[in-house]
Amino acid sequence: MLKVIALLGLLLISLVSATDTSRIRIINAIPSSLPVDISINGLTTFPLLQSGSISNYFVLENYVTQAFLNVTAINGFLLTTLQVSIIPGNSYTIALSGDTKSISTNVLLDDDRAVAKGFGAIRFVNLAGFSPIDVLLRTKDNKETTLFSKVSYNQATPYSKVSVGVYDFGIKLFEGMIVPALANIPITRSVSTIFLVGGADKSKIKVVLALDRV
Repeated sequence: MLKVIALLGLLLISLVSATDTSRIRIINAIPSSLPVDISINGLTTFPLLQSGSISNYFVLENYVTQAFLNVTAINGFLLTTLQVSIIPGNSYTIALSGDTKSISTNVLLDDDRAVAKGFGAIRFVNLAGFSPIDVLLRTKDNKETTLFSKVSYNQATPYSKVSVGVYDFGIKLFEGMIVPALANIPITRSVSTIFLVGGADKSKIKVVLALDRV
């Protein structure tokens, strides 16, 4: 009986610990900006986050339901603050875009659930200064499909299932110009987000692929 009680106790502890932690990561999509420092709840969590870069996840424990973010320039000047409501057990991406004088923030709920066998899941987030945008997917035998269409600035698409395989991705701008984005990307049974970052200069468009769940 004592062994059964002990096992039940361990099970309850594991269930609590699995649901009372949350994860937050930051993508710096402010074009041509200097690195910024990100602090979460008073702790400098991501120092010198470069423009066009995404951080690793930062884990919030002990059933935290609020996160207070400060975005600071390297000279110590406070650029913006943000208060984020959090549901414990979830993962979030906070996207910084716009410019350093007027930073836009977009809080995205990341999906880290398991994917059906034989599929991966992908979403697209348009953080560049172009709208609308299509995302093209091309197989190795040159079959091309539109994965997402007419994605506006600061919009995040729902996740879309993609068969496991190797693909090329392209970005089609509103005037018909196609920008090669990612080549020979293996899609496994994982969950990913494609971020498009950049400003008015099309030559400086950058695509960032991040895993939400391995």
